[in-house]
Amino acid sequence: MTAAMRLVLDLQACQDVRNGDRGIGRYVAGLAEALHRRGDAVAAMVLNPQLPFPGHLDGELLDSPLLSWNTAGAIASSASQGDVAYHLMSPFEMSTPGCVAVPYHALGESTPLVATLYDLIPLRDPSVLPDADAVRRYRQRLELVRTADLLLCISEHTRQDAIRRLGVDPSRSVNVGGGASPRFGPGVPALPPEVRRRIVLCVSGGVPRKNTERLISAYAQLPESLRAAHQLVVACDLHPDTRAAWSRHAQHEGLRDGEMVLTGFVSDDTLLSLYRSAALVVMPSLDEGFGLPVAEAIACDRPVITSNLSALPEILDMPESTFDPYDVADMSRVMQRALADEGFRDRLLDAGRRAQPHNTWDAVAERMVSSLQRLDVPRRGRRVAVSRRERRMRIALVGPMPPVKSGVADYNGRTVSALSRLADVDVLVPPEVAHPGHGGPLQTLRSPALGRTLDPAGYDALLYTFGNSEHHLTTYDLAHRYPGVLWLHDVRLSGFHANYAHERTNDPARWMRKLLRDTYGAQIPDLDNVEDLFERAWLHHNGVFLSRSLVRASRAVIVNSRFAEQLYRLDQGPDGVQRPLIRLPFAAPVPPAHIHALQRDTSPPLIVSAGSVDWIKGSDRLIEAFARIANRTPAQLVFVGVVVPPQYQAELQALADRLGVGDRVSFTGRSDEEDWWEYLRRATVAVQLRRLTNGETSGAVADAQAVGTPVITNLVNARIDYPEGALVALDSLAEGELEGALLRLVSDRAVWQRQSAAGLAHARSAPFDRLASLLLERLDALLSGRLESA
Repeated sequence: MTAAMRLVLDLQACQDVRNGDRGIGRYVAGLAEALHRRGDAVAAMVLNPQLPFPGHLDGELLDSPLLSWNTAGAIASSASQGDVAYHLMSPFEMSTPGCVAVPYHALGESTPLVATLYDLIPLRDPSVLPDADAVRRYRQRLELVRTADLLLCISEHTRQDAIRRLGVDPSRSVNVGGGASPRFGPGVPALPPEVRRRIVLCVSGGVPRKNTERLISAYAQLPESLRAAHQLVVACDLHPDTRAAWSRHAQHEGLRDGEMVLTGFVSDDTLLSLYRSAALVVMPSLDEGFGLPVAEAIACDRPVITSNLSALPEILDMPESTFDPYDVADMSRVMQRALADEGFRDRLLDAGRRAQPHNTWDAVAERMVSSLQRLDVPRRGRRVAVSRRERRMRIALVGPMPPVKSGVADYNGRTVSALSRLADVDVLVPPEVAHPGHGGPLQTLRSPALGRTLDPAGYDALLYTFGNSEHHLTTYDLAHRYPGVLWLHDVRLSGFHANYAHERTNDPARWMRKLLRDTYGAQIPDLDNVEDLFERAWLHHNGVFLSRSLVRASRAVIVNSRFAEQLYRLDQGPDGVQRPLIRLPFAAPVPPAHIHALQRDTSPPLIVSAGSVDWIKGSDRLIEAFARIANRTPAQLVFVGVVVPPQYQAELQALADRLGVGDRVSFTGRSDEEDWWEYLRRATVAVQLRRLTNGETSGAVADAQAVGTPVITNLVNARIDYPEGALVALDSLAEGELEGALLRLVSDRAVWQRQSAAGLAHARSAPFDRLASLLLERLDALLSGRLESA
């Protein structure tokens, strides 16, 4: 531990919906405020992004620039400013599945781990935990506590428990105690109306170890004159069944109406008034890690008596002030003495005043910071904190993967293969495309695990890869729930939204109309009169590409071409949200080694259309062009890919027969990877046509160029994003241009060789390794706030 090392304080205990401002939550907030006041101890204070914001935090924490959500970026930013230790201030927060003990990005070798231990009550009595799963998770957290670099215990009792029961090294554990907030002190009380006399106060809880029923019995044994002058007030949040049971017990013990008040939940202001008005504070617990109400009572200069068990006797260090909590008569005896014997009361007050300076949060913070020197103990191979640039980035890529048959799946597979050599990558596969073939050397998970068993904030980046197919339904939901970086392989997303509306909503038209109204508004003035909201031509005619809702939910956007960037910016509108934009070059794969060894078929020439076969791909137009040159070349035409819809193949075959080339046109249907590469390698020319583009860049074009096969295409980005001569870019599908390009490449060897070499050179200039490196560079700029667009 160096003097410069500061703490990252994990404040998730303050976020517990029911108890965040009580017990452990109060301890965490009080200590955090004291550490924050020091000015040199805290690097960051972090909240669990999967839990509610703790609205009860005092302004000192709420307004601090050090308060942030616990994300990989926040931790990396803290580490980049100097050495830090991660302080797990409450190891056993398990109220929801989103409550992780220490996020992945904070654990491991990057920082020493400091943990606070309050007690080991559930280890001694597992019945206090709700179910077997909670017991299992508790035992997992115990191991984390046991192996912490430094264990801060809130009492010597807790420290000895940890040494004895967990085998914690005494040199790595220290008793730092507990404290009361500065707001607790003497003053004038403002009591609730049901409190009409001096009170004997117990700040309790509805669990057996708080021993409240024996306290009621002991109070009932007090002389009637003392009971007539006092009321027993039990302050805690109560289940109705517990309230009823305690009330019945009080009646059974002979207490009359008004002699006992069960307040239920009280605010901090009311609790302070109760302390200030108490003639006596009693804490009869059977087991406590510290006893925060005792510290708060002595801060208010009130006499306190406690059980003689667990940590409670440590605070006052006055044996006379304690009783046997199992012996009702002994408890009643000490209570009567404290109420009736002025000399004893004075000694209780003196003991409290001696103990009070030791039990403030500033004192606890001082002991804690001093104890951090123990981090000089060898840390079992851990190294000092490093900045984000010096460690591997952790990325979750959400989207389809091979063997799913889609262009985005193929591209994802190749991207992940390259990216995993430079970063830690989890692949989250949407369940609608899950396949037993997923997996291999990478961690492949179902995407709904995000936010359940996987902490979204634990990643430096969430990459949502998105296309215009049905493979992205769950990705759409996750991208809206957990904002990340949106990778648009298509920008016009009308087809996807039609799928989503019909698969995931009860009323597709109503859902679509609301989406259009919310995101495009006045841009579609006659929206209420439109009958078919899913008609692509209408959507495109009105400049509605449907990327807006995804963009609004994203942190940044990735596109693959200048043309896609143009569509993206156009779709956001003149005053729309413009997220930081990353344009990455579309990468080309490295084909299997044996594919390059294949001899290219040159007789007869082979024209290949690769990918899905449908009207959008201009398949009929290619057959017509082929028929017009058929009498001048012996070439064959092969469609490699699935025909959509299946009956379209019969229509295309009929067209070829009518044009006299039916015996020279064939369809392979779905092909495996080996066949795909063989067809592209043996082809003389590959053709990629579109009647309508969604802003995509064709993976088939990249694959063809990677094996040296010349490409003819009318894709808009072919004229914008490819070097001159890398492919044959058609201006249109009008008669003549496509035919001429085909004829030149199948009949002129010199033209073919120039085109092949240019395409191959372009493919080799854009490998996936370069894409991965550029991606990480852009993500680093985004995370550090240096990226506006690139």
